[in-house]
Amino acid sequence: MKIVVSTKDGRKISRSFSGCNVFKIFETENGKIVKKSSRLNTFNSRLKQKIKELSDSENRQPNETLPVKNVIDGVKDCHVIICHKMNRRNWIKMGGSGVEMFFTSISDAENAVIKYLSGELKDEYHQIMNV
Repeated sequence: MKIVVSTKDGRKISRSFSGCNVFKIFETENGKIVKKSSRLNTFNSRLKQKIKELSDSENRQPNETLPVKNVIDGVKDCHVIICHKMNRRNWIKMGGSGVEMFFTSISDAENAVIKYLSGELKDEYHQIMNV
């Protein structure tokens, strides 16, 4: 199973799902983390601009064909999303995709995944999203 956590730095959960810099992917088997990887959130307009500037400064072709066109495409192969907040548009899209979503106030990404795997992660959607 793949669990994705929205992060700014690969360690701490970011405040915004779609505004994060990096998606930290935790692959799990039998309730244990077996592999960790990171994906740039190329939907994030600030990050997309930085990537373009780096490409331009290194005389590379502008990176207009980044692999992720929107934030949902960037994580659609994952089974669980753990984040702090998500805008309603993405929440609706992700809810219809069959991906399980957890909203948490925990700040450490790996700790949140460990709590999810042990059944201790509580979904704080109503507290966080003020519904």
